[in-house]
Order: sequence, then structure tokens, then C-alpha cells
Amino acid sequence: MDKQETLKNALSGDINAFQILFSDFQSQLKSYLYRLLANRNDADDLTHDTFIKAFEKLPSFKGASSLKTWVFQIATNLSYNYLQRQKRWTPDVSEQAKKLVLGNSTLSNQIIKIHETSTEAKYDMKEHIDTCFTCISKNLPIENQIALMLKDVYDFSLI
Repeated sequence: MDKQETLKNALSGDINAFQILFSDFQSQLKSYLYRLLANRNDADDLTHDTFIKAFEKLPSFKGASSLKTWVFQIATNLSYNYLQRQKRWTPDVSEQAKKLVLGNSTLSNQIIKIHETSTEAKYDMKEHIDTCFTCISKNLPIENQIALMLKDVYDFSLI
């Protein structure tokens, strides 16, 4: 069955067909939500909530954008509402993190040692940079966080 027929079946209420389409970008969606929410459990929960909401709203999908873009918009709206209810990170969160690490020589030395001796150091540094990116972006307004991630991380177009 091709994607068009699968979409047609999903639009007719077939949840299994929708799951097939959703699974094509589910890992990207979960990654996006994790970067936005900075909490794996929250990202898992909102991925599930997005699936449910998108399936419920599927009859309103008109195809003006891709299904992926449409679902990401639903996830963005759910995330935005969730983040509005949460305590936001303080503007000096990066400085607080730096002081925490520099103030703990054991932690600082562990980070340096892992970087210098680990055969997986490149992966470790990539993960660290991803975490830093998430932390730094938390200083931006929610709308800017979303735009930055969708464009630079997930390669969505600006239009």
C-alpha cells in the first residue's frame, strides 16, 4: 500500500494506517519535543498526546502542508501550552551551570578525563553540545526556541 492510500485510510478513521504514517517521523518528533522540553518523560508523554490529538483532528487535515509539518504544529502547540504552565528557566541558567561545574573540582576533572580518555569522546562531546544547545535555547522565548529547532535541527523551511 502506498502512502497516499495509507493516508486515505487514515483519513477514513483507520488508526493503524495513521500509526504507519506517524511512525515515519515519530523519532524526529520525540527528539524535537525532548529538545524543547528538556525532559525525556515529558517528551514521551507529549509524543503520545500528539499522536492522540493528531488522530482526533485528522479529519481537519487538508493537505496544505505535509502530514509531518501538520503533526509537528500540533506538537508545538501542545508543547507551548505545557511550557506556559511550567516554571521557565532563569535567564542566568548558563552561568549557574558553569559555576556548578567549576565549583566542583571532582566533576570538572571527571569531564576532562572522560573527554581525554574515552574512545567514545566524539559521541560524548556531541551529546554535551546537544545538551548545551538545549540549555542555551531555554533562555529564548518559546517562539524563538521552536523556530530555531525546527529550522536548524530538523531542517524545516522558513515558509
